[in-house]
Amino acid sequence: RLQRPDAARNAVRKLLANTDDVIRSR
Repeated sequence: RLQRPDAARNAVRKLLANTDDVIRSR
């Protein structure tokens, strides 16, 4: 099943925020 594009965008946002945190902690 395909989820709403909003859900995909939310997942991408979470990933981006996660990478941002990792880069900041470096």
